[in-house]
Amino acid sequence: MKFKQLLIAVIFLLAFSFATRATPYHWQCGTFTIDATDTLVYCPQISTNYIYCTITNTGTSDIYVRQIINTTNLPAGWSFNMCNPNGCWGPNVLIDTFLVPGSGSVIARFDFHSDTTIGTGVTSVRFDDSANPTVNGATFNLHAASLTPLSVSVFANDTVICAGETIFLSAIAAGGDGNYYYSWTPNIGSSPGPLPATPLATTTFLVIVTDGIGTPAAMASVVVTVNPMPFAYFGSDFQYGCVPLNTCFSDLSLIGAGGTITQWLWDFGDGSPADTNDNPCHVYSVPSAPNLYSVTLTTTSNAGCSSSSTINNYIAAYPIPMAAFTATPQYVLLNQAVQFNNISNGATSWYWDFGDSYQDTAQNPLHYYSDPPGNYLACLTVLNVYACIDTTCDSIYVVTGINEAQKENNSLLLYPNPVISELRIQNAEFRIKSLEIYSVSGQRIFSQPQTSNFKLQTIDISQLPAGIYFVKVRGESGVRMGKFVKE
Repeated sequence: MKFKQLLIAVIFLLAFSFATRATPYHWQCGTFTIDATDTLVYCPQISTNYIYCTITNTGTSDIYVRQIINTTNLPAGWSFNMCNPNGCWGPNVLIDTFLVPGSGSVIARFDFHSDTTIGTGVTSVRFDDSANPTVNGATFNLHAASLTPLSVSVFANDTVICAGETIFLSAIAAGGDGNYYYSWTPNIGSSPGPLPATPLATTTFLVIVTDGIGTPAAMASVVVTVNPMPFAYFGSDFQYGCVPLNTCFSDLSLIGAGGTITQWLWDFGDGSPADTNDNPCHVYSVPSAPNLYSVTLTTTSNAGCSSSSTINNYIAAYPIPMAAFTATPQYVLLNQAVQFNNISNGATSWYWDFGDSYQDTAQNPLHYYSDPPGNYLACLTVLNVYACIDTTCDSIYVVTGINEAQKENNSLLLYPNPVISELRIQNAEFRIKSLEIYSVSGQRIFSQPQTSNFKLQTIDISQLPAGIYFVKVRGESGVRMGKFVKE
């Protein structure tokens, strides 16, 4: 029996001696020592209660080993357990170990007696048979599986962002025993991710990875560059007024150090095209009332960071009333009453100037013209609830008798009327020496102080806007006025 066991040991010894050239593993169990590729099959001859088994790294670089301990050929009635101070388990046990060159590690303490007391931190294997604590013929298979060093890579979905934006970071670990623990600085979590982060300034994100067997930690980092975000803000010189309302806007935006605002985009809220100037002026020609226009400014920095600011209900563009009236009759005798009827639209108050130094604020006044006779320009100015105004004027012809009234009515002829381009002005009473054209608001828009001194004049009015106009002509016998419509 002893010879057979000795022969088996010699065979194993020879078998593993050929493998020592290929591996850095050195095994030792009690007095039994051997170099092997990765597996030691050990059939102990027990003469003591326990044997320590160790593995040593005889190579030149770090190795990571996983020892798998199992048993075969146990005698009938025997059981195998791996024990430490916290308890026992079995029959197959994994022990992970990190070895630097020249270091050794106790794989297991094989304890061959029934004593369950185990030293602190010492792992043991015990075969339990209280009747016979001596084991012969049981085989211990010790296996070392090489592991790779820990490594980790870190990734960010974007490494150049604007302040306030959120990124997602991920880490991928490899090597070690596969049980990874992640530690992030700044602290954004403890998992491999993706983990959200919203850095306010340029930040280096560092991740450190460890495993369950104490393998040297691996670390990696990524730098996220944070560009300052502009703070869009603006003001204007006018926030309300009557159309056409011309208001100029001022960019009051701010940006942090290192940033420059390079682009502006204005939305004036009235459907007009956007403006890209930094301090634009804009004319609101369509009334906003009863609502108000909201204005938005979007600013963009040299790094492409953009922010917008909207001031709701910012601009009030009020409508203007439309002044209009009739005068009956328009040709009157001295001290004859003229009935003025307001037909304005959107007006709430009225101011009449009859052209003879008299005024009135009634809605439909009655007025008498006294000396001297002549042509008077009566004007109506109206206001609405927003204090917006409009003015229109018309001529009143005051004469001393019926024949003169008829003469005044028929002496000045304007044709064609309505007119598109060329207006002919014919005065049957005297030669025309000068003529003037007025708008309904009383503004002189054309003047010709010297004419050809004929009774018929032709002028080009094609450039005038469509509307109602008044013509005043002068000659050796006085002044005459007429009205025409430009289409």
